[in-house]
Amino acid sequence: MITENLPPEVWLRIFRLVSRHDILNICLVNKKFLSIASSAVLWRELAPSKKKLAEKGSCEEFFMIERFKGAHTVKLCGDFMAMHINTRLEKHDFEQTEEMLKNLLEICRVQESVKTMILKNSNLKKVEPDILVQILNKLVTVDLERSRLSESQIIQMFESIPSSKTVKSLNLSGIIMSSIPPDHFVQVGESLEHFNFSHTLLTKEQSTNLLNGIAKSKIMRTLRLADIKFGLMTLEGDKFGECISKNTEVIDLSNTQISAAALESLMTKIMQFQCMKSLCLSNINLGIFKSNSRMLTSSLASIPHLKLSGCFTYNQQELVEKILEEIKIRKSVTKLDLSLNNISSINENLLIETFSPMESLDLSQTSLTKDQTRALLSSLTQSSELRTLKLNDNDLSHIEISILANLVVNLRVLDLMNTNLVPLQILELITKGISSSNKLSLLDLGYFKMKKKKKGFSVSFSKQVVFNSSLRRFPRLLPFEHHGQVIQGVHGAGNNSKNSTLSAIQINQILETMSSSGNVVEYRLCRIDLTEVPEHLLTAMVTSSRVLHISYTKLSTGQLSAIFQAIQGASLDELELKEENLKYVATHRITSCIASLRSALLDDCSNNNEALSEGTTSPKPLPNINYIFPQAFVETECTAYWAVPDLLKI
Repeated sequence: MITENLPPEVWLRIFRLVSRHDILNICLVNKKFLSIASSAVLWRELAPSKKKLAEKGSCEEFFMIERFKGAHTVKLCGDFMAMHINTRLEKHDFEQTEEMLKNLLEICRVQESVKTMILKNSNLKKVEPDILVQILNKLVTVDLERSRLSESQIIQMFESIPSSKTVKSLNLSGIIMSSIPPDHFVQVGESLEHFNFSHTLLTKEQSTNLLNGIAKSKIMRTLRLADIKFGLMTLEGDKFGECISKNTEVIDLSNTQISAAALESLMTKIMQFQCMKSLCLSNINLGIFKSNSRMLTSSLASIPHLKLSGCFTYNQQELVEKILEEIKIRKSVTKLDLSLNNISSINENLLIETFSPMESLDLSQTSLTKDQTRALLSSLTQSSELRTLKLNDNDLSHIEISILANLVVNLRVLDLMNTNLVPLQILELITKGISSSNKLSLLDLGYFKMKKKKKGFSVSFSKQVVFNSSLRRFPRLLPFEHHGQVIQGVHGAGNNSKNSTLSAIQINQILETMSSSGNVVEYRLCRIDLTEVPEHLLTAMVTSSRVLHISYTKLSTGQLSAIFQAIQGASLDELELKEENLKYVATHRITSCIASLRSALLDDCSNNNEALSEGTTSPKPLPNINYIFPQAFVETECTAYWAVPDLLKI
């Protein structure tokens, strides 16, 4: 074959285009592919398996693997948030997590090639401060977002930063630092180039010292201080302006409270240097520039990525119009977020001329009129630049189906949550999105979400829910699949502009379109009524997908039996069923096909209420769990796990 004569460097370029899971499979083909696929170029970014990291001796095993010796980035998202809210986790889960963190930090400390550590949602309070300092002194980028650190750990890290010759970027977002002595922030501001101190409750003194250090060094490239409610409120007007230099590229001050003088100083410097690439001022009142709108419009219109969500009140639409006029003239802005601003009185021709050249556009909750939406969407279907469009909470029920079809075919991301779509519009969007589009990577209709993966689409289909105020305040009370709807609900979404609920016939049409297309590899169906879905359609879903999750959909015993029967000979890897009628399915039907799966979770929902009422710390197993999962399946699962090369997460 011609491919056998390809040189290794050509194969290496090909392998760089495939997924990590495919690289692992390539390693098992033959010795030649194993050698090429083991090149350090393909293993620069690692996401180690948590299960493997928690084992003793995993560090030594990691260091012995040749392909990992060139790794420069190690990523791990911890389970601290899950542990905090889940009382069912056992003691050994916490112990395993501590061992996992210990091994990961040892890898970052010893491996010379590692320059970036991304360790999120982890409890690091038991880690010795000296170890964190040693790691910090050898890395370039440290990301500890939403992790737990003690005051002494943070202080020692801050004290070591000025003497470090390598560290340039530090992300401590979501870590409360209000108790850290303010003097430490001066040297930190002088030493780093990239800061992310969002959601850290900085005080006025801390913020002032940080900005003083940044202004003194003039090397800051990125500054993110989102949600610093009180620390920036009474700062002197010129503090922000002094921080801006020709090196500054990204500023994020969303949801902060800063003075008019500080904003004016910031805009003056932005207009002076013309070097800003991204600016986020979401939920900051820009109406204070009404008397000096020229400076504001000139500054904003020169920034490619601009986020101005919730910055203008209803009576400030004249100022919005001036900004859009300047953006139209300069043509520098490529990504624009105007969500949560009322632009209903803006001339539709101005909207078309301003938005048509954009790559990304967010107009969620902007109170667009019917004439505006019809004219704008008709124009955007002809745009060759637009890739992302978000129109949440705008009424689109009057938009022609052909316009929506053209949008879903031409865009990569289309977000139409809570837009009053009628069933015919929804059916057309899903049908075109599944079968006609090679570009589309995300279609979000609220209760229906379709996301592109390596080998096809992952589809999430759940029941539409109206949330009351208490559930919006405490989203943990809701199932995970509705958390996205809660987030939208916080901003007032989902009250009057829900997309129409689909009938059983329409649900069947959607499922048949997806299964027959062959483009859907994952189904996640939750709390929708599937009682009228034909068994042959469920069989088609099983045979055409890799992952199937069905929860609380009222499937009958016959439908469940059809699913298990279809698994035999299918390519399904992962199955999750949470259905009440599961306990009535004949056990031999389950055991005859379950061993072919890589992962399976079966729950007949019979123990949920009992476990909660008794206050147990862990869910009770199914009575026949040892029979449903025979020893052969356990051995197959273990063999498959150890057959995976090395430590990489698949």
